Amino acid sequence: MWKASTSSARVLTSTAPHANLFAMKEIAAAVQDGQLDVAAAVCPRPYFLIRMRSGGHVRKAEPLLPLEGRRNFRDLRGYAAHRGKNVSWGKIYRFGVMAKFTINDTAYLRSLGIVVICDL
Repeated sequence: MWKASTSSARVLTSTAPHANLFAMKEIAAAVQDGQLDVAAAVCPRPYFLIRMRSGGHVRKAEPLLPLEGRRNFRDLRGYAAHRGKNVSWGKIYRFGVMAKFTINDTAYLRSLGIVVICDL
């Protein structure tokens, strides 16, 4: 669910976190009252672009990923990085113990393009 104070917005979706506007699919053309509930498949992971009538926009996705064996696997997007930049969607994830990952969890993580696991 997304909430905002804007009176009207368009909502688009894609499976890439930084897809360009023309590669996205519009799912709502005139959201009113700044709230929208969307039922979306979890695989591939959906990313959303909310374009306000005022011209501004924001990208969103569910930060907590839907895994069967772990409850706190999340995307670290938005954290501050070097020179005023932020961590991008889908680049760095955090979680605790991997011991309870299921076969489905492993397949889902592969679908996200995760290629390195670093256990500190």
